[in-house]
Amino acid sequence: MDLVRDLFEQWSAGAYEPVIEAADPGVEIFSRFASLGGEPYRGPEGVRRWIAEIQATFDRFDVRTSDFLDLGDRVLALGMIGLKGKASHIEIEQPMGWLLDLRGGKLIRMFFYSSHAEALEAAGLSE
Repeated sequence: MDLVRDLFEQWSAGAYEPVIEAADPGVEIFSRFASLGGEPYRGPEGVRRWIAEIQATFDRFDVRTSDFLDLGDRVLALGMIGLKGKASHIEIEQPMGWLLDLRGGKLIRMFFYSSHAEALEAAGLSE
C-alpha cells in the first residue's frame, strides 16, 4: 500500500518517472483518457507513451486521492481528477477510481474508473 500512496503522491506532484520505475516489465495501463483504440499501454515504453499523451493533451492533469483500500495484491484508490485540455481549454473535475494490481513490489496493472461506484464494483466491493 505504501508503494501506491507514494506513486500517487509523486504523480500528483507531476513526477512520472517513479511510475515507470515501479512498473513491472509487463505492466499494463488501462487508461480512460488515452489509448482510444481500447488497448492498454504495455511495458515501460507503453507507460512512457501514456505519459507523453497526457502531457500532449492536457495543460493540467491533477490527481487527488482521498482514500486507499488495501485488497491484498490490489489497492483501490479513490479521489478526483482535474483536467484542462490544451486545445479546448475546457476544464473538467470529476471523481475517479484507480485499481492497481501489484506483484513483488511492482505495478503490474492499473485500471482507471470514472466514478467511485464503478471502481468499487470492479474491486468486488460496494459503496
